[in-house]
Amino acid sequence: GSYQKGKIIHGLRKAGTIPNTTIYHAGTSYDAETHEFKTSGGRVLAASSLSPTIASSSSLSYSSLLSLCFDGMSYRKDIGRVLPAFGLQSNVALRVGVLGSTKGTDLQAIIDAIENKRLSGVEIVAVGSNISSSGILERAKKHNLNTFYVKYGNSQDKGEREKIRIEGDKKVQNELTKANCDVVLLIGWMRILSIQFTEFFQGRLLNVHPSLLPKFGNTMDSDTHSMVIDSDEIETGCTIHRVTEKVDGGEIILQKKCGVTRKGDYPDGVDSLKNKVQALEGAAFLEILEKFRDEKIQSCKRKRRG
Repeated sequence: GSYQKGKIIHGLRKAGTIPNTTIYHAGTSYDAETHEFKTSGGRVLAASSLSPTIASSSSLSYSSLLSLCFDGMSYRKDIGRVLPAFGLQSNVALRVGVLGSTKGTDLQAIIDAIENKRLSGVEIVAVGSNISSSGILERAKKHNLNTFYVKYGNSQDKGEREKIRIEGDKKVQNELTKANCDVVLLIGWMRILSIQFTEFFQGRLLNVHPSLLPKFGNTMDSDTHSMVIDSDEIETGCTIHRVTEKVDGGEIILQKKCGVTRKGDYPDGVDSLKNKVQALEGAAFLEILEKFRDEKIQSCKRKRRG
């Protein structure tokens, strides 16, 4: 049935900040006295996003919907579903491992796309963290994903710290190897990986950085966004790059951009800019996973023909 009329619509301004996304009004009315948009019955709003792939476009659109709220709000979750490729078997699906130390917001975009059938032929087979109470592990457990935790020790001695790092990385490597991962994503992984680890996963270890590298490399999270705002940049975004022993120095394989307004336009600090960039990060990961999936499918087809 149609929505009741006169319900205040919250979050329109935030929804409008999602890059490359447009919010269309249908069943809405504007109250000039209260300066609020309200429902006027029927279908209320629609979100449309422009991106190179269906999965990344859907991710941006659904990110904008999560910002909206009004009494009785509901929306379809099957828009943009992609049918599995013809003849694609489960053993051909791209097997993805994820490492993270923080909330894992970008992981949710991937989980949602897989569960809502907007990203087919991709399976998350392992999610690991160096922090037992990390949000990314809790997020993965809620969706019944395989998880693991590796504790890294600490030492004041430089040589001992390097030994601890190599031993910890080896344990992580073993977990990912047991899961038979095709590609490994770093989502808020707050440790510098050893050269032994990066060389083992060479070419299939990917990190997302919240800036347009090489700008603001070797920075993290909110510090990166704060530096962008303070530097009067007119655009920012995210970068997905291959991980090597050089921090933020691997081959750039995808960048997504959004505009940056004046410093005074961020009364809430970096949060609004961070939200914009995180929406891009989720879409970027989906685009990359589709690319790796298609490459695996083609490789399997060539092997079968051979």
